[in-house]
Amino acid sequence: MVRTRLRRLGALWPQARSLLVPALMAATALGVVLLFPRESGTGTRRTFPITPPATAQPAQIKVYIAGAVQQPGVYTLTEGERVDALLRLAGGPAPDADLEAVNLAAHLRDAQQVIIPRQGQAAPPDDTAPPGGLTDINTASQAQLEALPDIGPVRAQRIIDSRTQDGPFRDPHDLVTRKIITERIFDKLRDRVTAR
Repeated sequence: MVRTRLRRLGALWPQARSLLVPALMAATALGVVLLFPRESGTGTRRTFPITPPATAQPAQIKVYIAGAVQQPGVYTLTEGERVDALLRLAGGPAPDADLEAVNLAAHLRDAQQVIIPRQGQAAPPDDTAPPGGLTDINTASQAQLEALPDIGPVRAQRIIDSRTQDGPFRDPHDLVTRKIITERIFDKLRDRVTAR
């Protein structure tokens, strides 16, 4: 039975081939016309406008800078910019500015106040710390991080380096995930830090 069907198909093949080849050529020609249309009479390709995807514009924020700067005042920046950019907008630091007391890599937020202390002057209270005395690991200075339990100069610098190179922390537990501190140390910090 199978052999009989194969013989019939074999006998039909020359007829099918004579129909199949022109059909494939017509389909190919139609595909070329549809994929590469030309304007009539000009011989040039028809182009289709491609609109680029809409990109969200970063929000504008206003931040106040004061203290040991050339031009204190309120400045408009783009969300996500850092204290360093704000300091440059303010004309740079005054000659007696204590830049070691300020985290120049900290991200800014709307309505924030940044005070650049003068050398020998106590660092101002951290405007980045939320109510309740929590330390924001995304904006805290080296000195503020060192004030936390079991965070000395080396770990404080590793926190600053990580947030600068790997981006802001989404959660305080990222300190453990990024292998900056151990789970045991994090248990001591859990109620003293935040990540905004």
